[in-house]
Amino acid sequence: MAYAAGEDRSSFQAVGSWSEDVFGFAKATEANDWTDPVFYANWQVLGSEGKVRGAYHFFHPADSAAAQAQHFVSTVKAGGLAPGDILICDAEISSGIAGEEFGSVNGPRRSHVPLKSGQPLASTGGAVLQFLDTVQALAGPECPVLLYTDLSMAESVLGQCSGYPLFIAYYASSPPGVSTWRGWTFWQREAGGGQGGGDVDYFNGTAAQLMAWRASYLDSTWTETLVNNLPTLQMGAVDKPGAIRYVHRLQNDVAGYGRWNGLGKVTAIADDGNFGDGTKAAVEAVQRHAGLTVDGIAGRDTWTLLIA
Repeated sequence: MAYAAGEDRSSFQAVGSWSEDVFGFAKATEANDWTDPVFYANWQVLGSEGKVRGAYHFFHPADSAAAQAQHFVSTVKAGGLAPGDILICDAEISSGIAGEEFGSVNGPRRSHVPLKSGQPLASTGGAVLQFLDTVQALAGPECPVLLYTDLSMAESVLGQCSGYPLFIAYYASSPPGVSTWRGWTFWQREAGGGQGGGDVDYFNGTAAQLMAWRASYLDSTWTETLVNNLPTLQMGAVDKPGAIRYVHRLQNDVAGYGRWNGLGKVTAIADDGNFGDGTKAAVEAVQRHAGLTVDGIAGRDTWTLLIA
């Protein structure tokens, strides 16, 4: 297949034309207070050249997901956020000493981003999901929101974020298979090598298919898009190894609803991927609070409430 090609850049590269790229992604922010010094220049050039453009945020697990989302979206809006612009969470998370380098199979070498004191790596999936959901809510339904990560994280800790399109970092001559997602949407194939020195990226389709994918966000709401791909869950549902982690997503969304609405018992729901008595009781509490039918089953109305 002839993949549509683009690249991602940050302040490590000089500002310049993206004329040879079909699309371009520019780093916008990091943590909850840092803005890339060349983001606005890159954003303006991408817009003036009529490129499919995206902005990305480097996620810090030790900082508030909601605060990071607010910082990211407000920064991009200040540069002019238009319908169809893509927003990306760059989740390069691993346990280790801050600044210590690590590598992953077929992935780039990166520096560790510190977790909170005592925070297990496995707990970060819920925070990344909260960031993605908050960004989508703040940006609106006409902006695609993506998750960027490597294969090992996509297949484990971040599998519960699979309701969002995947931008996979995988340095090889062909893209990887991804069991916890319905395939990849964008693929970072190599570090450097782009027209402007950025990393080489591909869309999973032709340039015309990229335009059609982007246009689909202008014709439907993000809530409907996500809900249509989520199953009805009830007692006995269990996330199985290698499968999409729907129960984990439900449990994290229910806990998030509890935090926003002061439902203390709901926030204590176990994030274990097992739809047992505790999860059923928490779903019922959310349904009761929202005035929905109280049956402990996560169907279309309950998913819509949690996502929206």
